[in-house]
This record gives sequence, structure tokens and C-alpha cells, in this order.
Amino acid sequence: MASRPLRIKICGLTDTQVLRWMEGADMVGVVVDFPPSPRSVDRARARRILARADSKFETVAVLVDPTIEDLRCAWEELGAHLVQVHGEVPSGLTLSERSRVVPSLAVGAPPDAPGRKARDPSLYSHDPFPWIHLDAYAPQLRGGSGQRSDWNLARRWVEDYRAVSFLLGGGLTPENVRTALEAIGPDGVDVSSGVEDRPGRKSGPRIRRFIEEVRRWEEQNA
Repeated sequence: MASRPLRIKICGLTDTQVLRWMEGADMVGVVVDFPPSPRSVDRARARRILARADSKFETVAVLVDPTIEDLRCAWEELGAHLVQVHGEVPSGLTLSERSRVVPSLAVGAPPDAPGRKARDPSLYSHDPFPWIHLDAYAPQLRGGSGQRSDWNLARRWVEDYRAVSFLLGGGLTPENVRTALEAIGPDGVDVSSGVEDRPGRKSGPRIRRFIEEVRRWEEQNA
């Protein structure tokens, strides 16, 4: 049962038109400079989307294996409030900067997958990160694959690290998000491919239904 308002993040925006469908969401995300993803946008487009969203939503730049310079560019030049990091969070960040980083963990990654920190919440549980993002293991796309994360493992992490705020992603859809909330109990949910007509193209009706399903579940479990 949720003890505080659930946060809803709609990720993988590729244009500003999507914003008109997002009433009731809290956060928006853009994937920046990662060509394997059909949702990747360049920095100029990311800046436009985040600037348009800034007055209504918490904005998130999603980066893969970034350097410190990449992170600082996302904050200073792109105007992102937070940076979601797929891969290792670079060392050398100040405490203030770490408080604006959201590490993404690959739930269920095999033991031989690179980057232990990218799959072990215990290594981040005492950091000042506002969220830890949970995503399905997808070595090529590094997220946004539409694959469902390991819900059993995700639930164990949520139960074991109660001081951590978890943002659940990985294969969520309007059809399964209520089940995921019931099964795992995260502090927020993140959706991208699950509200699309096709890879990289968001669906207004699916976005609205996703938000409605989350808020309805929240009301029923208040």
C-alpha cells in the first residue's frame, strides 16, 4: 500500500506534442544521444522538450555510461532537474550533484554482466540519490526494451531497502501497472514503450489510460 503519493514518469519523449497528454503525470524523461534507442534525441531537441516541460513536470535526462562532463551538461545546458544513469555513476561528483542523479539498476542481470554497481542496490542505498530506477536487463538498448523486469527480485529489493525510493520501470503498460503496483509496492512508476503506437511514437490514449490506472489504484489503496 502506498504511504505517499505515487510518482509517475513518462519517458522517451521525442517531441513536445506529447506533453498535452500528460495531465496527472509528475516526471518526463528524454533519452539523450544513444542511437541504439528509437527514442534517442540529440541535445538540441532534448533541450527544447525539457524547456517546454519545465514549468509542469520534473524533468529527467536519461544518459548511458555518462562522464561527469555529460552529467553537468545535462543539468547546465539541457536544463534537466535529474539525470537517470544507465551504467556506472561516475565518481568525483559532489554531494549536491549526487542528489540529482538517479541510478538505473538492471533487475535480474546475469552475474557476468558488466558493472556490478549497475545491478546491486546495496552499493547505492546510503547515497543521497532521490531515486533508484529499476529496469529490465536489456544489454543492447539499456532500457526501453519493453521487457518486463524480474518482479520477484524487484519486490525483495523494495522490501529490503525501505529507506530507498524506488522508481519501477521495465515492461510496464496500462494493462499491467496495477498488478505491478500491488505485487511490488514501489514509490513510483516509469513507462516508455508501454504507451507507444510503435517504437518511438507515443500514444495519447495509452498515456492517459496509464496515468488513470495508477491514480485509480492509488485512490483505492490510500
